[in-house]
Amino acid sequence: MPVVRGWSPSPGGVPEPAGDVSLVGWLQPSEGAATDNDPSDDVLPQLRVADLAQRFDEDLYGAYVVVREPGDGLVAAHLQQLPEAGRFTAIRNLLYALEWWFFGAFALFVWWRWARETVELETVGTR
Repeated sequence: MPVVRGWSPSPGGVPEPAGDVSLVGWLQPSEGAATDNDPSDDVLPQLRVADLAQRFDEDLYGAYVVVREPGDGLVAAHLQQLPEAGRFTAIRNLLYALEWWFFGAFALFVWWRWARETVELETVGTR
């Protein structure tokens, strides 16, 4: 799981955590699609898990964590600094939920139609 340990004005000189680390933070969804002008450097314009997947050999979750307490040499990254959710996030989630209801209704319709045709074929075959 990607973790935002804090903010630094320069990418170099931030100590790496050693060994297993226990932390408390806020789980955040992966961000949208801003273009990274230089994908080869360590500066990211936003935290997209898809961009991080190209840098690591491990499987990554589709979210990241912002820790409450910053690491050594880092300034705390607050949730107020994060970009706000898009304007249409709520309607997108609602439509996604409705999509599953339509899919379920369609699956029931296909099953009902298949059962009805099977019964009709058996009825015609026995006459």
